Amino acid sequence: MSTQWTKTTRVRVTQDTELASADGYRVAIGDTQYGNITLTLPAHAADEGVVEILKEHASNTLTVDCAGSDTINGQDVDVEMSDIGESLLLIPGNSEWLCFSPLTIS
Repeated sequence: MSTQWTKTTRVRVTQDTELASADGYRVAIGDTQYGNITLTLPAHAADEGVVEILKEHASNTLTVDCAGSDTINGQDVDVEMSDIGESLLLIPGNSEWLCFSPLTIS
């Protein structure tokens, strides 16, 4: 059995951004040094990849929001990251984004 690896895309985000749908593994680094940032996830149904979000600076807040009526782990909430080094690992499920990370989604 062989394993097919996909390309990893990495982007540094310094302002409010809507992440595009894609396949493969994407890393979004939230650079909150100069202000608060909101990252909006693409619609889970249109996405086929993994999204990892990392907060780089201790100052300000990085907010992760869903597109439309999408949810994260069944919760209709924005996820706020305030500490340096916080991260989220998100995978599109059948009806929602699934989050595998140390942050509590509630």
